[in-house]
Amino acid sequence: MKMRNTIRWVGLAVVMLGVRTAVHASVIAYDGFNYSPGATTLNGGIGWSGGWTQNNGNPFASSPVVSGGLTYSSVVVTGNMISGRVPYVRRTTSSQFSGANQTFWVSLLLDSNAQDSNFYLTETGGTDQLGFSFRNPSPDFNLPTTAKTPPASNFILLKLVFNGADNSVTVNGWANPNLRAGEAGLGTPGLTGSKSAVDVWNLNRVVFANSDANTMWDEIRIGTTFDDVVVLIPEPSTIFLFGVGLATLNWAWRRRGRR
Repeated sequence: MKMRNTIRWVGLAVVMLGVRTAVHASVIAYDGFNYSPGATTLNGGIGWSGGWTQNNGNPFASSPVVSGGLTYSSVVVTGNMISGRVPYVRRTTSSQFSGANQTFWVSLLLDSNAQDSNFYLTETGGTDQLGFSFRNPSPDFNLPTTAKTPPASNFILLKLVFNGADNSVTVNGWANPNLRAGEAGLGTPGLTGSKSAVDVWNLNRVVFANSDANTMWDEIRIGTTFDDVVVLIPEPSTIFLFGVGLATLNWAWRRRGRR
């Protein structure tokens, strides 16, 4: 009985550690820009309908992909990045990231030495949009950032709360928060604001809008929770505990089998 209880509790601990890692998996859309420099067909990632295009929907005449990729703290990253040398880059998601009385999160990496660094969440075929500026004030929301030298970057985190009663959205934004502290430890947002008369049902497009080759974008994620869009490299202590749990389970089963 004692051995069975040991196995049960160790097994539960291992499962819980695995669940904590797997909880990051349910994003609405993600792209780490894992494309070759010079590529003009950019249709990787998950959760998208079609590939990245110019803002008019046409294919790229020249590639926006730049080698290297951006990094931030212990955020999981992959691939390269895209540059503002192509002024407007857009892509449509397979499902909408808006809805009455729902909450959505967006994260991305940004390095900009240019004043014109804007990011838009829009709807296909419509005029409703949420605009974000990270250097100069924009008509909607401004979240100040600082210039970085790649691969260092700013980590942008946005929380969108849609209110179906009046078709408004409340926005909180953080630049370079302490992600290890979790959602509860984000601290005071660098951006707080709201916008009325937003079509809360139809937002389904991402647009990187800038006109300077010194602006770099990377690691775009959209989800319904903080954990969907904040994916961190496990701390050494977590990896150690997970390994100890697996080793203990293996020892317990082998000992039980010898009886």
